[in-house]
Amino acid sequence: MVSGQQSSFSALPNTATDKVFLDFSAKVGEDVSLEVHNIYGQLVNQIRVEAPAAINMIEWTPDRLPAGVYTITLRRANTVKTLKIELL
Repeated sequence: MVSGQQSSFSALPNTATDKVFLDFSAKVGEDVSLEVHNIYGQLVNQIRVEAPAAINMIEWTPDRLPAGVYTITLRRANTVKTLKIELL
């Protein structure tokens, strides 16, 4: 992690059904990639955004994904954060 860069990353609600809100902070404007993987490690969804210097909230709709456990990885220039989420 780069000094001074905030590292918060959360997904709400967790357990989710139709919408997931992905929250993260950015100290500077940057390109961000959010990658969703299934339990087999397969990439099932990817979101790319230009995040402004602020607290960012991305609304993700997990269309066509079966119920189960997934990982969501936040990738930016110098930081990678991963969390688990359950879909019903």
